[in-house]
Amino acid sequence: MKYKAILWTGALAVCLAGFNAESVWAAPKNEADKVGHNSSLSLPFGQAAFDSSWEIKQLFQEGKSLQRQGQLERAVTLYNQAYALDSARIEVLPYWGLAEYRLGHYYKALALYNLYLVSEPEEELVLFNKAVCLSHLGYWTEAEHIIGKLPASSWARNAQFLAFSGFLDYRLGNLTSAEAKLKQALHLQKDNISASLTLASLYQTKNEPSQAEIVLHEAIELQPKNPLLVNNLGVL
Repeated sequence: MKYKAILWTGALAVCLAGFNAESVWAAPKNEADKVGHNSSLSLPFGQAAFDSSWEIKQLFQEGKSLQRQGQLERAVTLYNQAYALDSARIEVLPYWGLAEYRLGHYYKALALYNLYLVSEPEEELVLFNKAVCLSHLGYWTEAEHIIGKLPASSWARNAQFLAFSGFLDYRLGNLTSAEAKLKQALHLQKDNISASLTLASLYQTKNEPSQAEIVLHEAIELQPKNPLLVNNLGVL
């Protein structure tokens, strides 16, 4: 997804402009083929049943390849085709949802994540991506509720997670918690743009512009040509 440089007034977009949900994505635990070579679909109108597992696998693999190349609309088409052949192949849904998310189709992505979570309600990475979608739609409380239920042991040293969780705390007015999480995110990943921008915004909210300036200067030293950082520094 492409983002425009958005200044302090767009805190949600500012934070998530640097946020890459895909960077914490891993294949769901049930990606292994669920349809065996002896399985078949019962087709209407008297057509002969056929084994669809190979075709589904090919569509799914090609869709993932296209998604990695940034050809998101083509990937969505292939995911749609694969799922239409067998709706039991739920491993398609999170990748399809991620592609829709990156196209800016947040409600579509949310619906796909929800459909997957009916069968796999504790899949942490899909829950995380669902929370990101909710935040884009302005449902910060709902997103924070999901994030709060994820086990700390799995996420405590994930900079992207901490940056996002800190952003949600910031939006919900929990500034002390937000500051701690954002600082920890930057300790783990010094060039985390989301954490830097949100922390600078937080200091602006606390009427501490000098601290905001320090945060942005430190970030710009690592990424001197990043327009989000430069533009935000320019409005201090």
